[in-house]
Amino acid sequence: MRVLFLRKDSFVGAGTIDKFVTVEQLEESERMLCVENNWYAKITFSRVVRFVPSISVLHTSVEAQNPLMVHGASISKAEAVKIEAMASAKIIL
Repeated sequence: MRVLFLRKDSFVGAGTIDKFVTVEQLEESERMLCVENNWYAKITFSRVVRFVPSISVLHTSVEAQNPLMVHGASISKAEAVKIEAMASAKIIL
């Protein structure tokens, strides 16, 4: 599964989810961190990239949406590929 990362009104990167680890499966220190922050799982990424420069939501196919409504929204794989292709450079983290 691919995830696009947003900061305010710009796409700043993307990641490929490797696995979800539920709170019950975590070691005690990580479990306490999750409980303190009201998190229900740990997400492990197999790959994370940063877009340089970031890509404004206004220059993408989701420009008609309020940028605040894009957070957490589902977009098609084709739209995600188009957005990723717009990045001039990608830094692999």
